[in-house]
Amino acid sequence: MSQNSIPDFFVYGEPVRPLDVGFLHVETVLARSNIHLGQVAAHKHPQMGQITYWTSGSGNYRIEDRSWDFSAPAVSFVPSAVVHGFSIGPGTDAIVVSVADGALAAIAAHSLLPLDRPVFADG
Repeated sequence: MSQNSIPDFFVYGEPVRPLDVGFLHVETVLARSNIHLGQVAAHKHPQMGQITYWTSGSGNYRIEDRSWDFSAPAVSFVPSAVVHGFSIGPGTDAIVVSVADGALAAIAAHSLLPLDRPVFADG
């Protein structure tokens, strides 16, 4: 799939829109389960990074050309414009924190995760 054919979203399933510098959005994966049905296709967010903390269940998480089978707890960070997606089993949930690029520099100074490249950690 070419980079141009991969959809851009505000949050999964919603069209891109302008963001304030300090924009922060928090929701669970289950909150959008009626849209993705456990299969989130490859997509990207052009103006924000996402931290995902898997709190229950298991699945497969994909970032660019890499993938990981995981069981909660697990955490990932995906910078803006990085292609990602996942497949999860029933009962799997996570907290997804989406942060505007403009706010990431302030957060990066206090983060244990590097916020300049994709990260996935489990176990």
